[in-house]
Amino acid sequence: RTALVGWALGVSLLLRHGSHGPLLASDVPVTLAEAGFYAAFGFIAAIVVMITGSVRLPRRSVPVSPEWAAFGSCGLFALLPGLIANPLVTGQPLAGVLLLDNAAIGYLLPALLAFSAARWAREYLAGAGARRIFGITAIIGGLAYLLIEVRRGFVGPDLLVDAGSAAELYAYSAALLLYGVALLALGFRLQSKDLRLASLGVVTIAICKAFLIDMSGLEG
Repeated sequence: RTALVGWALGVSLLLRHGSHGPLLASDVPVTLAEAGFYAAFGFIAAIVVMITGSVRLPRRSVPVSPEWAAFGSCGLFALLPGLIANPLVTGQPLAGVLLLDNAAIGYLLPALLAFSAARWAREYLAGAGARRIFGITAIIGGLAYLLIEVRRGFVGPDLLVDAGSAAELYAYSAALLLYGVALLALGFRLQSKDLRLASLGVVTIAICKAFLIDMSGLEG
């Protein structure tokens, strides 16, 4: 147990050093990539807790329900990459090349782990609560990554640049539509009604956006 705590502390310090330098501090409290790693570790911990059914504390073991494990890990994802390290909030430019920048670590990596947790919960848990919490988080995380990359494709690493075009609006609609179709295909592949319903929701948003926002800018 002591070795596990030491290992976790060592990894945290390495992440902190890699993100902020030897002083372990910089202009932002936590970087996007750092937040993504923390969120990823949270989902890994949630899977472990669901498997064991408890959290081990000194002298005793505390039972933890799968739903609470899901709420905790998904809440960490929402708090760190979703809010504190969000580049639209911090104003920090993205680092790395398009599609393989720190948004991939901040949003796509945790989303994939949340999806893995949802798959595990579907296979081994009787209730649907934890599975749906993880699933919704995975879908939102993947969508956040996709839309951020679309934004970067038009304005560059600094997402807060005051620039926009009709082409960018159309690109968001196309990305939403493709994402919805991908969810539908995955839903059929995995025989998941929840994924198919999520696909319907995303496609509906794309269609509403196209009619209410994109077409309103057309002249004539």
